[in-house]
Amino acid sequence: MKGLSRKLHALEDNLLEFPPDDEDILMFIDDADEQALHDKAEKIRETLRPRAKAIISDTTLTLEEQEQASKTLLAELDDYQKTVLEQSSKFIEYRLRRLVCKYFEAAYPEERDTRVQLRVLWFFEEMQKFNELNKLEDWAFEHNRNEEAPGFDDFKWWEDMEAEKLRRYPEGNFTPESYEKLEAEYDIHMAQKIREYWEQHPKEFEELKKKSEPQKKV
Repeated sequence: MKGLSRKLHALEDNLLEFPPDDEDILMFIDDADEQALHDKAEKIRETLRPRAKAIISDTTLTLEEQEQASKTLLAELDDYQKTVLEQSSKFIEYRLRRLVCKYFEAAYPEERDTRVQLRVLWFFEEMQKFNELNKLEDWAFEHNRNEEAPGFDDFKWWEDMEAEKLRRYPEGNFTPESYEKLEAEYDIHMAQKIREYWEQHPKEFEELKKKSEPQKKV
């Protein structure tokens, strides 16, 4: 597990830091330890799946109640089981993102393009929000919409629904603003990485500063 943790940590540093060529990592699992990890994770999921489906299918529960029921279910797992599930899921998510990136980056001469990777990262994050907002809307439509009530206003109902979505995510979902937020987070991340590099290589930084200083005229 420790070896896998190191491997996962190396992959997870950041999708946008252009990891080494990883055809083997992407196309198949050439690692007996990792395959064993996924097998263990699937056995754990099998024990949880019936009750997890029951929670999702219970339309009498609010979203908050479903989330609490899910947390209660996961709380039955010990730390080892939770770690197995978490690492397995992260490996799978990493492969999915990289596969999508490689598919679209093939159109570029160097097959690496930050714009593509940012869009893919944005897509995955926005889809998580999209699923959450759809659950919110479906539950409200099922439990908080009485079309037979006197004075029911369909337009007002949908306006309130959209207002609740914006309350949860002010930048919206799949909007230019949500992409700009991701870009800003990426810029901060990369600035931090650059700062850490120069802090670890002070001599190189001083040499760069000297080269960038304007030359004095004799």
